[in-house]
Amino acid sequence: MIKYRKLQIGDLRFKKINQTVELNNIEVEGDKAKVDVVLDEKITFNDSSDVISEESIEHNLTLICINNEWKIQHDDFDSDFKELFEKQQTNTSRKVMSSNNNLRNIQKQILTEEATEVSNKKKELEKIKTENDNQEKNLNKIKAKATEFKFKKYDREAASLYARKYAKNPNKDYPFYGKPDYKGDCTDFTSQCLYAGGIVTDNVGKYQWYKLNSAWRGANKFYEYWNNNKGSGSTKGLKASKSIFKDIRLADLIEKKPKNAVTHTVIVTGYKVDSWGFNDPWKYKYDVLICQHSDDKKSGMLKDYPLSAKKWSTKETIYVKISGSYK
Repeated sequence: MIKYRKLQIGDLRFKKINQTVELNNIEVEGDKAKVDVVLDEKITFNDSSDVISEESIEHNLTLICINNEWKIQHDDFDSDFKELFEKQQTNTSRKVMSSNNNLRNIQKQILTEEATEVSNKKKELEKIKTENDNQEKNLNKIKAKATEFKFKKYDREAASLYARKYAKNPNKDYPFYGKPDYKGDCTDFTSQCLYAGGIVTDNVGKYQWYKLNSAWRGANKFYEYWNNNKGSGSTKGLKASKSIFKDIRLADLIEKKPKNAVTHTVIVTGYKVDSWGFNDPWKYKYDVLICQHSDDKKSGMLKDYPLSAKKWSTKETIYVKISGSYK
């Protein structure tokens, strides 16, 4: 990875990389197959060993079966390594074509030289067919399990547009949880933003998140929800993870946890960057802009406000990466 990777902040400092692969959809037709895969990478860096950085990459694979072995013929995905992969893919395609040609020549030679052994070949083909049938049945079982809940990507632009629209003037379709009856409207507001960005409501299992329930409108309850309800093919709901400032992007969330409980939630709607960093501003940002609601409809409503101005300490600040949700 280091050999081909563009130099980035944090390179050569990671401590551990864990990768998991999740199958979301499998379609088999003859010797070809379509497979949707989500590759999750969790990286721990030496300079912040208590923080896990997580990235999800969706791959749309085209597979071909050669000699009872499935090989990747094409991979449609977005990554820093895509250009390198496409070069490798061209070489792989040539090898596959060459392998197919060689296979046909061998089959022709066998049929010519061993015409007297048709009955044995028939038995062999029947055995191969049985193995393929069993393989297809196993793939169907995996498919049924993997597609119980399907992944939906987070629409960051839609969430950010909603946040900026209703930051100063709350949406009248929702109650405002301010004083004197409630402690604040911060998490109710960020929940609305997530919902506007396509995050599905969740009323399944021990940890739930849906309109106006405790996790929807309570900062610490929402923290418990995303930190425990790990959305996956078998678990409905939000897929989120603890991150670091460098990896925060548009419409991710930031929480304040001064002691044992989260007390406030805000949403990221912009960045601050020096002029030299505008070719990749989210990477080279030195501050982010946030929108928030609080307990007061006047003083507590902030739009595109610098996070640094809130003067939160590093220890009490939690960066939450929003990937999407399963429904």
